[in-house]
This record gives sequence, structure tokens and C-alpha cells, in this order.
Amino acid sequence: MQKITSFTIDHLKLQPGVYVSRKDPVGDSLITTFDIRMTSPNEEPVMNTAEVHTIEHLGATFLRNHPDFGSKTIYFGPMGCRTGFYLLLAGDYTSGDIVPLMTEMFTFIRDYHDEVPGASPKDCGNYLDMNLSMANYLANRFLTEVLTDIKEDRLVYPEEILSLLSGGEHCCKISDTIKRKIAVHLNVHNYLPFYILNLFRTLSYHLLMNVSPFSHLSPPFSKKSPHTDHKSSRQRTAEVIASVCRQHFVGG
Repeated sequence: MQKITSFTIDHLKLQPGVYVSRKDPVGDSLITTFDIRMTSPNEEPVMNTAEVHTIEHLGATFLRNHPDFGSKTIYFGPMGCRTGFYLLLAGDYTSGDIVPLMTEMFTFIRDYHDEVPGASPKDCGNYLDMNLSMANYLANRFLTEVLTDIKEDRLVYPEEILSLLSGGEHCCKISDTIKRKIAVHLNVHNYLPFYILNLFRTLSYHLLMNVSPFSHLSPPFSKKSPHTDHKSSRQRTAEVIASVCRQHFVGG
């Protein structure tokens, strides 16, 4: 049997963060599954069931009542390995798109000190297995250590970053999906020259690794290029591709 997507992620390299796990078409719509990874797999103790259960109740309640994402929330629940949660949203999103939402949710969980919603024998099949204080603690830790000033390497799976660096299959797929957008911006109607696709790969990797997109580029792509005649058009090319990269990977 073929491995499911989540089993193909290298859990020896994976760190806490917010990742896109998969995107699935359903009719004319798309469902985005997010990996909300709260602990380092196989490096630290997993979360206990009581605090996981509490985060699930609070998180689901928050999301279902959210003014913008309530109607788009399909599911929020824990991973079997107890290192994080899955969030399914109706729509096509990047991980960067939901960082504000996750910040809101975990702030709500951190500051919640009332009766846990649904923690009663009528409402829940295991209502006594709750630990609100630990849920508060874990939410605060995720906020301070991951979500605050989150870097791009905590928004993209390690395999995707390595694939971009090596120009692998994932990189080629990304280039194919957005090259039409780049062509429209640059008013190129026939094909994209190889140097443009190559520049896209370079810039996308720099952005993912939180490096200035121009700092490692040699003339004529550098801002300090002495080739004045080529500078405006090629620098504009670089800026357009950098903008598309930011939208595609960072959601900005």
C-alpha cells in the first residue's frame, strides 16, 4: 500500500511550526489541511491526552465561532502521535495565511480560565480527561517560541526547502504553477527564458530561508549592478519574481 502524505514527512528534521500538509479537491472546492506541529517529534515528550483533549475542545470552539473562519472550518483535532493538531479549512491557503488565525486561537487558549466547553458527561465521552492549566502552558509556549516572529523555515516542510535548493521535482511543479503569473507581470507571451525560471528558484529559496533576495545575486541581477542599460529591466524582473515568491510561499 502507498504511504499517506503525512508519513512521507521526515520527522527527524521536522520542528514545531505551521505547515500545509495537503490540499484535496472536493467537487469545485479545495480543502487545505494544516499541520499545527506543537512539539519536536522524537526529541521531546509528547503532549499528554488531558491537555491535548482540552486544546481540542477550546480550539474547536474558538474556530467554529470565528467571524471569518467559522464557516470555513471543516475539522480541528489532535494527531495520533500527540505532537500537534490537524486543521482543515475550506479554501486554498498557504501556511502564512493562517498565522494570524493561529495566533488568535492560541492566545484565546492561553488566556482561558473558565469551564472548558463541552466538559460534561452529557457533552463528551471522556469529559474527566482534561487539564486546562497544561493547555494554558502549551498554548503560551507555542505562541512565544513558534508563532511570534515565525520564520519561513517553520512554515514549509524541510523536504520542500531542500527540493527548492536542489531544483528538484517540487521546485519544478511550483515553477509551472506560477510561471503564467510571472509572464503576465512581465508581459511575456511566448515562453519564460531559462534565466527567469532559474532566478525564481534562487529567490524562492532565499525567501524561504529568510535571506534578502538580492544579497546573493551577482550582476546583472544585483541592485548594485554597473550595467545600467540592463539594470532596470532585469532588476524589475527580479522584483516581480520576488513578489510572486512572497505571495506563493509567505502569503504576503
